Amino acid sequence: MKINTAQIIENGILINGKISLPDSNTGHIRNSYNEWLLQGNKPEPLKKNDPWPSIRADRDSKIKAVQFEYERYNRELRLNITPTRDSNWMLALDAYVQDLANIPQVYEQNPDAIKWPTLPEN
Repeated sequence: MKINTAQIIENGILINGKISLPDSNTGHIRNSYNEWLLQGNKPEPLKKNDPWPSIRADRDSKIKAVQFEYERYNRELRLNITPTRDSNWMLALDAYVQDLANIPQVYEQNPDAIKWPTLPEN
């Protein structure tokens, strides 16, 4: 993984504006980061009054909160069990998660205008 930027944030290090350490448990990301540091690079300091670390944390927690839906759905399909959620609901969930993932790009210039997507109804 090529690291272009690293920034100190409230709960770790934000790499390339997307991946945070220590939250990431992916070893190759940590190894890439350590190599990047050994090359003399330094993470940017925590920016005071920067709303993005907490916005990303909120976004990430909303995405993590629905991961079990994907796991259950795929497990039920593998076991030939009628899924708890139908495929239309799962497509709506995919759109919800993608809308969450797009928040930093969509609202980059105006984080105060964020309109959080809503979870699909049951």
